[in-house]
Amino acid sequence: MPLFSGDPLIDPFGSFPGTGINHIKVSPDGSRLLAAGSNGGAGIAALFNTSGEALGSFGDQLAPVFTANYSGDGNHIVTAAYDGSVAQWTSDGALIRKSGLEQAALCDAEYLRNGNLLVASDNGSTSIWTSRGKEQSTFLSDGTTRAVTTAADGKRLASASDSGNVHLFNSDGEHIRSFETGGARINSLRFSENSKRILISTYNGFAKVFTLKGVKKLAIRATDDGITNQATYRPGSNQIATAGADGFVRFWSARGEALNTVAMPGSSSGAGAQSLAFAPDGEQLFVAMTDRSLWELS
Repeated sequence: MPLFSGDPLIDPFGSFPGTGINHIKVSPDGSRLLAAGSNGGAGIAALFNTSGEALGSFGDQLAPVFTANYSGDGNHIVTAAYDGSVAQWTSDGALIRKSGLEQAALCDAEYLRNGNLLVASDNGSTSIWTSRGKEQSTFLSDGTTRAVTTAADGKRLASASDSGNVHLFNSDGEHIRSFETGGARINSLRFSENSKRILISTYNGFAKVFTLKGVKKLAIRATDDGITNQATYRPGSNQIATAGADGFVRFWSARGEALNTVAMPGSSSGAGAQSLAFAPDGEQLFVAMTDRSLWELS
């Protein structure tokens, strides 16, 4: 059965305002797809149902909005933007609060279980802020901190730097350790479902898995040419999906064995696979391309 299923959801973003998609996420209940990006000089986020119907767009930040993420209950959305701000929204895109946190671009932001925000900045900081913009903790590292992630059990937080280092924290933001992953810029990182492993994607084309003590367990050459923009686990399994700048989405076993490869539409014209998001049941995978197209694999 082919992985490709049907027509693109929005190709390329239809008449919907948008000049680029940086990041996509599926809501915790699996009913909506959230995209973050740009519309000229405006940073925007956009909502779709999982059949591809555009539900609306919203934004109050300078372009680009790098990421948009849901709270654990799906009731709130946080967006991180180039202008050093995070904005919080209802699940329908009504603005709750915008906070200017840094004099530097904010590359990623996620909600913690207690409602605080875990934030990555271009100035090298990994920080925790209250929902009202009060700083709780900050850790500084060399180079841009490009991504953050939280463990499913809530006990550990992590961030990734352009220096190729992963930084591990407890739930209060206290630094536990940092470890090297090979020197290349890290584009994304995710905890495994059991919270015992960290999966990263790198600028030199790899997906790698490490223990929380920094022991490398797996290294996959995930693209034939170029950058691995994102790597993520398939829910309910240890299988890995990777998005390559070469325009291919690849699927791997927990041992790094190649399971399937999909040449995405547009790849032959130079479009790359930018971002991936699985539905909570793991049955659908949504793919955002650098040509602004959005696709579903099932």
